Amino acid sequence: MIYGRNKHGINLFVWPGRASGPEWTETRNGYDMQSWFNGGMTFWAVSDLNEMELLTFVSLYRQDKP
Repeated sequence: MIYGRNKHGINLFVWPGRASGPEWTETRNGYDMQSWFNGGMTFWAVSDLNEMELLTFVSLYRQDKP
């Protein structure tokens, strides 16, 4: 899925994975990445937004999902 914020793209990748695990944030080659697990799925959000804006997106996305 692709979302947008302030003319920046946020790519959200979702695939089957573990039920739980550590969440992490990383910056690589100018892209911030946030990863988490929920309900047997692995989620990765990747964007050239700054870390705080990406974390805000992830927080809002997770609030909207059970």
